[in-house]
Amino acid sequence: MSVLPVSGVPIPPGRYDGALPGRPFAATWQLDLQAPLRGQVIYVRRTTERGDVRLLGRTFAVDPLWGFRLGRCAVNLTAERIRCYALHRRQPDHRLLLAELPYAVPRRRFLE
Repeated sequence: MSVLPVSGVPIPPGRYDGALPGRPFAATWQLDLQAPLRGQVIYVRRTTERGDVRLLGRTFAVDPLWGFRLGRCAVNLTAERIRCYALHRRQPDHRLLLAELPYAVPRRRFLE
C-alpha cells in the first residue's frame, strides 16, 4: 500500500520504514495563526564562493573559508538566532559552529 502525501503523488512502499513514528496532535490543540512563531527550523544549504548562505529570502555571511560547501543552518524562532554549522560527509556527527547570527522574525500576521 502506498502513502499519498500532500502533493498527491504516491510514495513507494518501504520509503517510510526507517522513519521515526510521528506524534499525534493533542485533542485540545487548536490552530492559532496570531500566536508568535516559536521553535526551530533546520535548513541544509550550500555556501557561495564567498562563504555566504541564502536563507529565508536573505543572504547571510557565514565563513569566508567555507566556500562551495554544505552547511546546516538552525533558525531558532524563539531566540531569534541562526546557528550555522559545517557538514562533513566523512564525519557526519562532527558539526563545527561556523557562525551565530541574529535574525529578526517578521512581525506579519497570518490571515485566518
